[in-house]
Amino acid sequence: MSSSNTTADRIRLRQSLLQLASLLLLTLLTTTLLALFSIWSLNRSFERGDQLYREDLEALDTMRSAQIEFKVQVQEWKNLLLRGKDPLQRVKYYEAFNGEELRVDTALKDLRQRTSSSLTDADRQLLLVLRQQHQALGERYRLALEQASGGQWDTFAMDQLVRGIDRPLNAGIDNLSTTLKTSSLQRFQTERAELKTRYQQLTTALWIAMLMALAVVSLLLWRVLRDRTAEA
Repeated sequence: MSSSNTTADRIRLRQSLLQLASLLLLTLLTTTLLALFSIWSLNRSFERGDQLYREDLEALDTMRSAQIEFKVQVQEWKNLLLRGKDPLQRVKYYEAFNGEELRVDTALKDLRQRTSSSLTDADRQLLLVLRQQHQALGERYRLALEQASGGQWDTFAMDQLVRGIDRPLNAGIDNLSTTLKTSSLQRFQTERAELKTRYQQLTTALWIAMLMALAVVSLLLWRVLRDRTAEA
């Protein structure tokens, strides 16, 4: 074999190896970019789901607070009826009643203004109605104190005027709380299913890209070896 043929063979081999190296580099770069995109996409989905979960959790906590505080408010009214004959006790429990009323109103107002995917427009409208009902309820309690006392502390008469008026509002708050819990759970399950699907799609795409790259590299390597065998 002449020196010119040997030189030409070396040049062709060098070119083939250079092509193989370039393809390997391109494959590595493409796979790396796809992997980075997969990580970014999954992280973005996770952060979005985490944000929604925290918003829903805060909304549920506020709703639960409204539930508890309203029940305490009703109990403070009962304490006021039972112990209000004593002027000092009357002031104590009346202030406690007012304090619980303010906490319930604040919770309902805060919940309506919260940014939460669990709260629909219908829920926000219902919160407004519940808050208005709660405010009207407080006025009825105070009116009962004025109408039934008449200079004497008549527990039975005051109780008769407002007996059972808290039940519709209590039921409304409880029903909305249940609705928010159900909506939050459904949203969490949907987000989890979407995240799982995205993970599977990205994993499949990454494996396909890797296998295709491996196939192309193997084909080029086979051609280089075939050419070398033919020349030998």
